[in-house]
Amino acid sequence: AFLKKKIEIILLFRLAISFFWVVDNGTYILLAYISYVAFNNLQPTVIESFKKTLPEVIKLVVFIGCMLVLINAVYSFYLHIPINWNYYFSDAKYYMSGFGLIPFPNSHLPRIMIITYLISLIYLYTKKRFGTLSKQERLLSFVLFYGIFQFLYFMGRSHLNNLHHVVIPFLICFFYLLEQLIIGLKKEGNKLWKLSIALFISLLLSVPFYLVLLQGISNFQGNNFIQFIQTIKNRNR
Repeated sequence: AFLKKKIEIILLFRLAISFFWVVDNGTYILLAYISYVAFNNLQPTVIESFKKTLPEVIKLVVFIGCMLVLINAVYSFYLHIPINWNYYFSDAKYYMSGFGLIPFPNSHLPRIMIITYLISLIYLYTKKRFGTLSKQERLLSFVLFYGIFQFLYFMGRSHLNNLHHVVIPFLICFFYLLEQLIIGLKKEGNKLWKLSIALFISLLLSVPFYLVLLQGISNFQGNNFIQFIQTIKNRNR
């Protein structure tokens, strides 16, 4: 019991630090944690779920408040530096000002991520509804919610470069689902089912090459081709 309490305190302490470290990204970490707690405390009724989730949320709010008091105390009494919290939150207000600030990127990768998160959520909810989640699956649920909120945040900027920030949770969910498919295949004796899953996986793995091909086709224009030939002819100049 003592070890469990110690782990919980360390977790809440790190969540509070993440919020004040980078407030815009930290906000989505807190939302992911609250969603994780609410999901793992689902009960037959909404009232029961709320009563079981509320104490965990209150603990998180208390730790954030304590971290706020600690930061103010250190800066005011030890460093003698006044804190301008308006300046601290100004950039976050800009980055969180809305969804779709730039047109949605012309790529299939965001759609693949949405489908993967949706399937992962259905899978975990089904297991939660008809049984209990293992420790690994509970951890996966946090990664899932973190990935969803990160996806919403960075796709609000709607640039493919932002996908570097959200690809890790997506890969964890994707390969976990792939692992469950492989485990299911070992138990399933139907060869047609195995062949169908193998073809589906092959199609998914071929998507990156398909995207590269589309990019190459879009860049393959008459002027580019002529310029390429001229570059070869004049390579020694």
